[in-house]
Amino acid sequence: MKVRNSGSSNLSVVFKKKNLTSVACATNDFCVGFNCYPATSMFSNPFVVMAGMLQTEETSCHYRPHGYAGSSTIRYTFYDQNNPNDSASVIVEFVVTSQINEANVSALEVYPNPAVNMVNFDYRINSTNDSWFTLYNMLGNAVKSVCLEESSATISVPVDDLEAGIYFYSVSVNGKAIKTSRLIINR
Repeated sequence: MKVRNSGSSNLSVVFKKKNLTSVACATNDFCVGFNCYPATSMFSNPFVVMAGMLQTEETSCHYRPHGYAGSSTIRYTFYDQNNPNDSASVIVEFVVTSQINEANVSALEVYPNPAVNMVNFDYRINSTNDSWFTLYNMLGNAVKSVCLEESSATISVPVDDLEAGIYFYSVSVNGKAIKTSRLIINR
């Protein structure tokens, strides 16, 4: 998400979230540019959006059901720090219809994070049937994908051809994502 300042003055903007309904044990964290906030944070630090401009950094929200099915509704709001009534909100409903089985991954480490030229991926999974490590950009497009042919290994994935920013990596087995998390690439 991004916010546009249609006014003639720079704005000091704050991003906030409010859980309207929530599945027990589910968490929701967010990032504004390279500043990421844990699930316990409800507000970002203020950031400047220049007059007449679109926010320069992406804001992303990450819902994690931790294996629990159900529906959570969260309101995300951008507001002017000096005039909280000047705001824009979106309400998102996250619906998880079946439990995600993370038991297939017994070990997973991605480093360095943030990465510059190369990211290493240590893993141990219970199955190698159609198992993949996939790196996605902020639009959800797969930008790198590696088949996991062994049940335990370390793979190195070059990322020097990717733009700096926030990416997501996912480990999938038999077409189902069993682990997803965030990766930052710096230049």
